[in-house]
Amino acid sequence: MISGSNCHMTTDHFDESDHLSVYDNKRDEIISKVREDGGKAHEALLMSVVRVPHPDQDSLATNNMQKKEISMEENGLERVICMDVHPTEPWVVTCHNGSCCACIWKMDPQTNAYGKIMSMGRSNTLIFSVKFIARMQWVVYGDFHGFISVRTYVDKLSEIKSFRAENDVVTALAVHPTHSYLLSCSKDNLIKLWDWDQGWMCAQKFSCYGEGIRCDGVLMFNPNDANTFAFVSTHGHANKSDIKIWSMNSDNPHTILPVKGGPISFAYCVTGSDRQYMASADSHGKIEIFDLWSKTRVHTLEVEANWMTYAKWSVIACHPKRPLLAAVCRDSVVLWNYTTYGIEKVHGYDSTPYYSSTEDIKGIGFIDIEGSQRLVIAHTKKIEMVDIFSGPMQH
Repeated sequence: MISGSNCHMTTDHFDESDHLSVYDNKRDEIISKVREDGGKAHEALLMSVVRVPHPDQDSLATNNMQKKEISMEENGLERVICMDVHPTEPWVVTCHNGSCCACIWKMDPQTNAYGKIMSMGRSNTLIFSVKFIARMQWVVYGDFHGFISVRTYVDKLSEIKSFRAENDVVTALAVHPTHSYLLSCSKDNLIKLWDWDQGWMCAQKFSCYGEGIRCDGVLMFNPNDANTFAFVSTHGHANKSDIKIWSMNSDNPHTILPVKGGPISFAYCVTGSDRQYMASADSHGKIEIFDLWSKTRVHTLEVEANWMTYAKWSVIACHPKRPLLAAVCRDSVVLWNYTTYGIEKVHGYDSTPYYSSTEDIKGIGFIDIEGSQRLVIAHTKKIEMVDIFSGPMQH
C-alpha cells in the first residue's frame, strides 16, 4: 500500500516552482511504476494536523513585511465596512460607514504610494458588499435595503444601473470569472443569479432550505471550476454554520463540508492540477484544508495554543497564482505555503482601538501584477498594503 498525506513538514524558502501538482504527479508516477512491475497499489489519503509555533514578539519586529498605510481619518472617511481588490490593476475599492460612500485607491508604480483616485458621493444607505467587475470596468455594491448598484469607474463612479435585488441586506456578492453573472445573497434563504447581458435579469434562484438558514457574508465562484460556487450557510437558531457547494445547474447543494468549529471564512486553493482544495477558517482557531473530490478534510493548520488563547481566525484569502494562504488571527496576519504547510511570513499589526481583530479586519486580498506583489489588509480605520516578498522569510 502506498499512503500519503501530501504534507511536507518543512518551512523552506518558497519557490515559484513548488505546487500541489508536483506532489500529485510524483504520487501518480510511483503508483504507475508499481503496477508496471506487477505489483498492487492502493492509495489512501490520510488526514494530518500541522502545528506551527508562533514567533515571539521580538522576532515579529524583525520579520514584519514592508508596508504602506492609508488612514481613513486623514482622508475624511469613516470606518471601512467592506473592500475588494482589482484582479488586474493595483487598485482597491472600499466602502464606508457614516459617509456612506465608495472609494477607489491606486498605487503609484514610481513611488509605491497609494492615493484616492475617485469616490462616490454620499449615499442614503449603508453599503455591505462590494466587487470589481474588471472586464466591464464596473464596481458593483449591495446595500442595507437590498439594492444593487452598478457604477462605472471610467466616469468617476457614475451610476449606470440600480435595482432591488433582495428583501433584506445584501450580505455578499460574487462575480463569475467568464460569464455575465453576478451572485447575490442576503439574510433570507435565497441566493440569486443575475445576468447583466440580459438587462440584469434574475436568471436563477438557489434556496438554502430550512428555517433560519441564510447565506452569511462569504460567497465565491470556484476559480478552478466556474460552474460551481460556495457559501457559508448559517443556521441561526442552532448557532452553527457549514459550507455548501452548488452546481449552477442544480437546485440543491452537491457538497456540504463538515467544518467542526463552524466556518467563518473560506477560500479556494489554486493547485495547478485537476485536484481541487478549499481552505476554511473556523471559530476554534484552526484552518482546515478539504479535498473537494473526496469531500474529506486532509489537513489542519494551527499555531501553538499559548498564542491562540481566546483568539480565532477571522478571515482568510488565497493568492490567485501562488500556493499562498493569508490568514488573520488576533494581531497578526500569517502567510502559509500550502504545499509545505509551513509559515512563510508573519505580519504584526496594531488593532484599531475598541475593536477586536475579528471586528477590526474587514477584508484581505492579494494584488498580483507585474512589479507589485502585495497583500491588502482592510482595517476599520486604515488600509495596509504589505509587500509580501520583501525582507526575510519566517522559519
